[in-house]
Amino acid sequence: MSQQKSWFAVVNPRSANGKTQGLWPGYYQQLQQVGIQVDYALTSRSGGGTEITRMALDEGYRRMIAVGGDGTVNEVLNGLIENDRLVADDIELAVFEQGTGGDFVRTIKTGKEKGLNALIRMLKEPNIILSDLGRVDFLNFEGEERIRYFLNASNVGVGAEAVHRTNCRSKAMGSKLSYLTSTLEAVLSYKSACVSLKMDRDTFWEGNIWGLMVCNGQYIGGGMHIAPDARLDDGFFDLVVIKEMKLSRLFTRFPLLYKGQHIHLPEVQVFRCKEIELHMPDSMLFETDGEIPGVCPKAYRVIPKCLKLWV
Repeated sequence: MSQQKSWFAVVNPRSANGKTQGLWPGYYQQLQQVGIQVDYALTSRSGGGTEITRMALDEGYRRMIAVGGDGTVNEVLNGLIENDRLVADDIELAVFEQGTGGDFVRTIKTGKEKGLNALIRMLKEPNIILSDLGRVDFLNFEGEERIRYFLNASNVGVGAEAVHRTNCRSKAMGSKLSYLTSTLEAVLSYKSACVSLKMDRDTFWEGNIWGLMVCNGQYIGGGMHIAPDARLDDGFFDLVVIKEMKLSRLFTRFPLLYKGQHIHLPEVQVFRCKEIELHMPDSMLFETDGEIPGVCPKAYRVIPKCLKLWV
């Protein structure tokens, strides 16, 4: 079988709090037994998934599987695209969720079976969509201008602080509880910041925020239904702005985030847009797909219907 028809899996052995390292050999054997040809490589460090993806593409592979959490998916994605275009037009991506958060998969697998059997069924009975991607221009921690692409969401403010805390602690107690604990810690120490936004060159907003979420997918933070109307293939971001509010009100309304009901609060505003320009303090952290690449995002842009995604 040619490499263009074979799958290449980028496997993060540290995903699922390290469980993937022990589980992957068995998964690989079962895939072979049902006739799914897969080659693979294990990541060994942060950012390694992007390099492995590029090497696989150079060797002629065009069908990629990201095996891990949202961060692994993001690393693979950033190996597939350059200068707002796929490295090759015939690239396809599948996701085998093995992370603790799994927020991206919540959007594409809502109500569907998950796990290895679901992966096998998906690869044998393909359903492919043309997914939008997000691009963010930002500063890395050395103050250099950088670009990063994302599939699910990017988060600025207290949510990014919570992701940073979550990534620095064990996730053995589960994604939802880990992120909830980190969020509560971040809220207690976070100071709201003034942000100005220009959307699609004709819509403006300015004010103090607890957070803003630029969403292609619907979920963040281990199950928060932050953008319930977001779609992967509609050509728009759902931009969710959470305005400054009293701590007591924030804590009492917090459960609404998991039900998607927060969007009806007066302190929450949702915009649909294709481009966003931002002005904010240079020290503000942000995250994309669960990873912290730097600070101070300057601009976001949708890249519509860019990636063939198996769902």
